Amino acid sequence: MDFKRFAVVFLVTILSNFVISQQLTPNELCEGVKINSFVADPEDCSKFYQCNGDTTIHGTCPTGMFYHAKDVCSFDESDRNSFTTPVSTTTIPDDNSITNESTSPTISSTITTPSIDSAIDPESYCLSSNPNIPSFVKSLDNCSNYYICVDQAPILQKCATGKYWNPIHQYCDDPEAVTCEHDRIPDPEEVCQQRPLSGISFTASPNNCGEYYICIKQKPFRMNCAPGTLWNSNSNQCDDADIANCKASVFPHNHLFSFYHSSLFLDFNPFNN
Repeated sequence: MDFKRFAVVFLVTILSNFVISQQLTPNELCEGVKINSFVADPEDCSKFYQCNGDTTIHGTCPTGMFYHAKDVCSFDESDRNSFTTPVSTTTIPDDNSITNESTSPTISSTITTPSIDSAIDPESYCLSSNPNIPSFVKSLDNCSNYYICVDQAPILQKCATGKYWNPIHQYCDDPEAVTCEHDRIPDPEEVCQQRPLSGISFTASPNNCGEYYICIKQKPFRMNCAPGTLWNSNSNQCDDADIANCKASVFPHNHLFSFYHSSLFLDFNPFNN
């Protein structure tokens, strides 16, 4: 019995040493790879190594994303070739950086990002960034887009549908948790006050996709789109939902037409006398 137990322990030890011996070091993974290129971390699908000649940098993709040979970080799981899956965590960093742990001979790196309130051109930011440190920067015109700096050049990344890039926590987040100036619909009264007294203009509702406002003599009058349609700010008309690209969070529940004047709301059904 003791002999069998000893044999099992011995066999497990041999197998463990064999597995460890088969694991490549970061430097071995980077052999023959172009400087400043990336390779997958064979032990974690969400991590990667940046090969910088004599040194390597251990980086981590934003939460929910995986290393991708072409895009560096992607939601596409088809290119996953690591041996293990990333471990999920609910830990949220307290500042504007994420520190990636690494073991020798890799360099411990800090993924940097500009201030949340800053509007920085991605190309300029990446050009001035440290190529030895993975960097992320938000898009200038789209709440769901961001860039990862690769070899000092911006590579466009897109969050999953319905998610916004969170520049504070460095991952794609729920829209209500992100402050994005591109998604802010201005107050109709403020908009109409800036329009000329003569003529008619339109502006979107900040609260309901099925509503819009007509500015008449610098006063907003609220109107509802026809059932099944939403307001399209690009064409200033009500369109099908897949064309309208509405940013408001509330969708219409009925077909009542509504007028708004100052702080007074009047709802009526046009089919009733």
